[in-house]
Amino acid sequence: MVSSRGRRSVADQSKDKPKFPRLLICEGPEDRFFFHRLIEVRNLPRFHIWPAGGRHADSGEHIERVFGPGTAPNAPLRRTLKTRPRVTALMVPWTEERGHLERLCCDAAKYSDKAVGGHVDTLMGLLRADNWTQSRFGKAWLRTNLAARCERDPFVPLGVIFEEKRYADMIPLDHPSFKRIADFLSSFA
Repeated sequence: MVSSRGRRSVADQSKDKPKFPRLLICEGPEDRFFFHRLIEVRNLPRFHIWPAGGRHADSGEHIERVFGPGTAPNAPLRRTLKTRPRVTALMVPWTEERGHLERLCCDAAKYSDKAVGGHVDTLMGLLRADNWTQSRFGKAWLRTNLAARCERDPFVPLGVIFEEKRYADMIPLDHPSFKRIADFLSSFA
């Protein structure tokens, strides 16, 4: 399947043979675009990246069963098997922190445009968003920030922010908030 942009769709890439010796299974297409761009921007070791949905749902279910909701490990699991395949798990944003990809991106987006970030903070204060769940707050903050900054499409999907280079300055992946994940991935060189 080829998208309107001439690229193979994320779901269809499961038919491809791995191009790199490492496989990274992530939550969904937005995460796939995030990791692809992070690896490119920071010149990290290459990974074949599959979202856990679609054809890889079984992989995601096994990961869910191992860790389950609220049972994330306290530290990244590194090379847990001595035989191949070796398995490593990384919880995003980090093992001792609750959250998701959107929350991880908030600091970089705020750094990228401090004025809009300040206005979004003000709006969230007026909405009394400090009473919201951390998940709702992070997603709402980032969505509001991107909507205010993306003149072309205020509903721009997060995956597109990472996929299309014209949006690279909206969430700069060389920001320090991504350093721990970059360091973790670089350990596979």
